[in-house]
Amino acid sequence: MSHVKIGFASIPLYDILPEKRQENQPVEAQGFYAEKESCRAFLFVSDFMDFNLKTVRSLEDAIRPVLPDGTLIHIVTTHNHGGAVCNSLNMPLYGKLAAQCAVKARENSCPAKVRQIRTDMDPDLSMIRRLYIPEVKGSATCFFGIGPETRRNGGPFAAHFVEGLKQGYFHYTGGDATGQPYRPFPEGDRELFAMEFAAESDGHVLGTILRYAAHAVTCDSAKSNSYSSDFPWFVRQRLKKHFGGNALFLNGPCAEIAPAITGKSSSEAERLGHALADRAAELLNNRLFSAVTELDDALFKISLPIRQEVLQRSVSVPDAMPEGLPERRQYFERLHLQGTLPFLLEKCSEGETTPGNTVEVTLGLLRLNEERLLFFPGETFSATGKAVQAAFPELHLTTITEHGRTVMYIPTKEEFRRGGYETICELTAENAESVLREKAMAFLSLKT
Repeated sequence: MSHVKIGFASIPLYDILPEKRQENQPVEAQGFYAEKESCRAFLFVSDFMDFNLKTVRSLEDAIRPVLPDGTLIHIVTTHNHGGAVCNSLNMPLYGKLAAQCAVKARENSCPAKVRQIRTDMDPDLSMIRRLYIPEVKGSATCFFGIGPETRRNGGPFAAHFVEGLKQGYFHYTGGDATGQPYRPFPEGDRELFAMEFAAESDGHVLGTILRYAAHAVTCDSAKSNSYSSDFPWFVRQRLKKHFGGNALFLNGPCAEIAPAITGKSSSEAERLGHALADRAAELLNNRLFSAVTELDDALFKISLPIRQEVLQRSVSVPDAMPEGLPERRQYFERLHLQGTLPFLLEKCSEGETTPGNTVEVTLGLLRLNEERLLFFPGETFSATGKAVQAAFPELHLTTITEHGRTVMYIPTKEEFRRGGYETICELTAENAESVLREKAMAFLSLKT
């Protein structure tokens, strides 16, 4: 049986960024190429947060001519907040570099063998940042300020949020210690998945892939005058130190998952990145390689419903601020949604809006031997990924987010009704996650 050819490549992206700043952790893009006979796949993974559809199509158009006909192209981001926004990038140069990365990854490809691991990480490395607060009958979002020790007690943040709401604004950071009863932040998606590829001929390492779910926000800051690729940089560098070759980081569904950090710093990014890479290396070194003999790749377009406020181009907000805390929370969420509406309308116009008041997104499914990587669009919630995995317990299934990302948060119906920051920045309707989940399961059923 013939073997699958695997190749990696990496390119720096500093020159495409809108202004020259210091790079604390260099912003990069990684390429991964796989080929067997007529099936070919290319992943292009950049250290950015999100893209509009024009950017995705531009990169696909730049890459497609340099790869064999029929190669499926996956444009993915690491959800890094420390890069730049897509509409400020030097797109002609970006496309040129993406094409160079694709060519190099293919040139580097050779028949390969692989070993892989899947495990759960320490629950105190990350958390579901949305905390349900009974006093406000809804959820509040904590961006940062809850470290490994305080993740198990959300009381300080709850008190901080309630106090801010009484004063007329939202708090998105942790709070000081209080005597409030124990209220833990929920555990996030703890799954660590990693694959190491080596040349079948002489065993030299080609590269590694590591997947973990957490916002890449450990060292970005509005006050910083520097770029950063955040903790994925430390993951990649540590993996290269362990194994050699190249390294690629993929983010799992992390819309509501934040690293457990007390403050933003490079040391926090290093702590998380090294913890992930070291654990992966420890487990991989105890596994045997097997030949990569099976490859399959597919893309699946689906349509998600758009929320009514975007379709109507207006948000209804009460004339006066209510007195009750639940009503006040809802009032401010509507007010913030009103302020966010121009951005959501822009996002909607950048997507492929269909006559049925929907926006088109794309799922991806890459299979290497028995391992399947399912790529979700937008900021998918961990509950969606876990539900799809649970529906196919017989599969070796890993969920990835930020695939051709042109939509915003896609919360579950329950989380939508609870409110919170993520629902303020949502382009799609309340039932969009149900549609996404159903279509993803249908896609998997079709391909298995």
